[in-house]
This record gives sequence, structure tokens and C-alpha cells, in this order.
Amino acid sequence: MKVAICFSGFPIFVRQHEKFWLDLIDKYEADVYASLWDERHSSFYKNIKKYPVQKEDTVEYFESIYKPTSIEVEDPKVFGETFRFLGEEYDENPKPHVEYSPDQSKLDYEYFSSGQMYSMLYKTWRANMLCNASSKEYDVVVKAETCSSYANMKIVNQNSISMPSYFCCYSWSNWKSNPSYVQSGLWFHLAFGPPHLMYYFSSLIFYLRKYFDECLFFPAESVYNYHLSRRPNINMRFFSSEIKRKGKVLSEFRGFHESCTPSGGLTKHFKDPALEASIKKLDLSEDCIHKMHSKLLFK
Repeated sequence: MKVAICFSGFPIFVRQHEKFWLDLIDKYEADVYASLWDERHSSFYKNIKKYPVQKEDTVEYFESIYKPTSIEVEDPKVFGETFRFLGEEYDENPKPHVEYSPDQSKLDYEYFSSGQMYSMLYKTWRANMLCNASSKEYDVVVKAETCSSYANMKIVNQNSISMPSYFCCYSWSNWKSNPSYVQSGLWFHLAFGPPHLMYYFSSLIFYLRKYFDECLFFPAESVYNYHLSRRPNINMRFFSSEIKRKGKVLSEFRGFHESCTPSGGLTKHFKDPALEASIKKLDLSEDCIHKMHSKLLFK
């Protein structure tokens, strides 16, 4: 099995997660591709600036340990100044959190209007393109970030997109009076599958303006739900794994991460019976495969 691992974004928390990725690369004799932002301009984005700078969080250190087959480095400031104009169109979308969480609504708006959403999707596509542009053929392509690792992950060669069974459940409206909208957000930080499926997964940036007109996606990351649901024949494989992100362990459980919800409210209010049934049957040694579909509201 020939494997390519495609890193994208800022090189942050590299040291905390390098052992996992180096072991994985060694196990599968994987090639590494990377489309990174120049860390010297990381203060351009507010959510990056708040993290402590570590001496290993540099492109130079990344290259020294991962020895990528191909790498490109770009200035995020130049990208943001260009794509912020597209991001400003998000202002026409409603801000779902206004009723009960104005701070979250402001954060979501800034995420789009600053161009950060575009920058993440752009780098995902660019890293995948570096792999695609090579003369090598691969069985599995992995979408990866330097700041996350997955202790129980095993790469499989199947005709499906594999993602961790870690979901964020969000609500729009007041839970106590009217739980009118519930959305499960996929864990988009990691995905892997055959090249032809990962090409589509990584192409989201080209559809984003179209999706603005077609649906309301909240939280921002749940646009991946909508994107994957446009191809209903794609199999989604969810696997259980410990998730470590930015140096902290997030999960090792058979189900959901609840966000912006009252304690115990997930099962009662969750609106996607097919996905809920899949999650309920999971255990740490079992994967589930089902067709992806979206619960996002249409305009």
C-alpha cells in the first residue's frame, strides 16, 4: 500500500505531535507533501497569534524532521488581503448564535470575513495538488495537520473517506424553548482515502461561494457536511481514536463531543437518526460506514 501524507496550514505544535506522524510515516513508508504558511507572518490571523510560539514551529524544523517529497511556503498576509473580499459576502448570511451567544456569532463572522476559512481550504487543496502533480501513484492520500495526532488510527485501503468518529453538535436557537436546529460538524482536521475521493474532499474551496447561495452552514466547519453530501455515493468510514490536538487529549470515546448544548441534551435533540444509529453501535474496535447526507438548512 502506497501512502501520501499531505500537511497543510501553519506549522504549529509540531513537537507535540511529531512522534505520531514520524512513526506513521515509517510504518507505511509514506511520502510527505506540505503546503504551509510562512510562520513569520502567523500574527496575521488572530486565532494563530494567541498560541505560544515554540522554537520548533517553523518551516525549517518541519522540513528537517519530515523531509517532504515536495513543499511550498506562502505568505498568509497576501492571501488574506485578496480573499477577504469573498469572505465579506458572508455578512449576508444570518448569524445563528446572535440569540443566545453573541460572542460565538462574532467569532464565526470574523472567521469568514477575514478570509481564514478560505485560507484553510486553500491550503488543503494546495497540499493535495502537490501530491497529485507528482509522478507517483498512491493507494491512500491523508489530509493532515501538524497540530493533531490520532493514537489509535490505522490506515486502510478502502473505497471510502475515513474520518474520526468525533463530532461537534451545535444548536441554533434556544435549547430550552425551541431546539429548532441541530447540526453535527465533522472532524475535518483529518481525512484519508483513495486519491480520486480525496481530490473531491480537497476541492471544497471552489464550491464555497456557490454554497453561500445554497444553504446556511453553521458552524463554519460544517460546510464539509454539505460538500460531501453533494456526492451521495461516497462512502464515509468513521473510526474511533484518541484525538490529541494542540498538545491536549480531546477524546477517547464512542460518540460525540457536545458543544453549545446542555448536559445530556445530545440524544434527545439530535435530528439525524441514520448517523445517530451509526454512532451508537460504535465501539473502540469497530468502524462504521454509511452514506453521507447533510442536515444543513436550505435557503
